[in-house]
Amino acid sequence: MSRRHLVYDRCDGQLDGDLRSVTLLSDASQAPQGLRGHQGILAMWGGALVQWESKHQPFAALSSTEAEPIGYVDAIAMGESLNNALVDDGVFLLKGDNLSGIQLLLSLDGPWRKRHLRLRSYVPWLPRNGEFENTPGAQLCADLL
Repeated sequence: MSRRHLVYDRCDGQLDGDLRSVTLLSDASQAPQGLRGHQGILAMWGGALVQWESKHQPFAALSSTEAEPIGYVDAIAMGESLNNALVDDGVFLLKGDNLSGIQLLLSLDGPWRKRHLRLRSYVPWLPRNGEFENTPGAQLCADLL
């Protein structure tokens, strides 16, 4: 009788195995016809997967620029809780494939036309110890979710 098991391995090129930081890989997709989109988050620590999440978003987004920050906010919350549990005064790195979504998180001021996006992606406790990086979707492991 053969045994079946799940093996977790490194995401090549995504991590350096550092135990002083948590790396969050986040991706989201907008659903067609006004339905709720889907998001996936992978949390890596020391080169190993420690937590993951794949779910429908809580509400419909009208564009990928709107869907991605919703996932980024959930990833930041996951990263903060993992940093508190695993790392003392560590940093976290959020990797996503939507540069405009990352910019919405980082800039509280912006054009009046995008105010509804800023309100949905507003993080009043945006961590000072967080770093954000734009990673192409073809290199982002969270794209699988």
